[in-house]
Amino acid sequence: MASAAPVLKGVTDPNEPSANAVEHASQDEAAQWWVSAWARWTSWKGTLSFPAAVKEELGKYNYVLSVPIQKSTDYEEGLLAYGYSILLEHIEQRSAGFVNKALNSLKTFQPGAAGQPKTVGAHLYNVLVTEGRLEEQYPEFVKSVLVAAVPEPGLWTHARILASTTETRIFTHPSNRIGDPEHNSQRLIQERQRFADHRFPIVVAPLTTRFFAIAADLREPRSIDVKLLDGRNDSDQAWLMTMPPVGRVDVKPELTRLFPEGSSVPGLGRDYATLWIGVFNADPHTEKKYDLTLSLKQSAKQSSETFRSAKTA
Repeated sequence: MASAAPVLKGVTDPNEPSANAVEHASQDEAAQWWVSAWARWTSWKGTLSFPAAVKEELGKYNYVLSVPIQKSTDYEEGLLAYGYSILLEHIEQRSAGFVNKALNSLKTFQPGAAGQPKTVGAHLYNVLVTEGRLEEQYPEFVKSVLVAAVPEPGLWTHARILASTTETRIFTHPSNRIGDPEHNSQRLIQERQRFADHRFPIVVAPLTTRFFAIAADLREPRSIDVKLLDGRNDSDQAWLMTMPPVGRVDVKPELTRLFPEGSSVPGLGRDYATLWIGVFNADPHTEKKYDLTLSLKQSAKQSSETFRSAKTA
């Protein structure tokens, strides 16, 4: 359920064109996501860095990026939409004046006119996609958020895997609700189960991301093979980030793009403690039906030759 329009604290002069444009947008329920994101952005721009803003917004709701921006007001009584202020900032940093340009476009917008969307919200989404070059920018946005949000405050995961010397646990959610805080746990103790392919079919809405994490408490290092299919086709629409073990100041996080044919990431439990995976859909209009396969291997030698090492490429 969408909330009422937020207080527009960023507007100080009602005669300002931006104030009139935002007031126009606030009258359209379909544009509340923009009004909320804009209001938050104006309240902290110039005072917070992008990483600091990410930590603040995801510290409230860590599943922001898994919710389509136009539906963000349907969550947390409308408050989730404020979190997308970080997307406006990401675009503004790369295209100065973008936000004002989007607001100014409302002066000539006529809902339902020939060739025009029926709502202000749909129009602003089109501006976000076209003028913000969002299809091109979205992967870099996800990358920037991943770097800023991990390890704290962290990101809501579609699934987690915890590998120890004697068992493997897979944590998923009992419902398909995005942001579900509850978990189901599957315990695997037989090697043929533990070191098998763990498949996660996921439907990813336009311009959203699903995150996964594999953590370890191991005596001997493991290797992880990561493979993503878009239907029957290989896909590289994911980021892989390794986080060092606690106290290992000599090891830095490493972030790489998934190879289309799949990536092998050796050294789990030795060179890094957790592998984060962000599977994204940069298409602004079409949902993707992905199939993510995560395979734990007892040694790097067991990784298939078709997988390229993310550590050496």
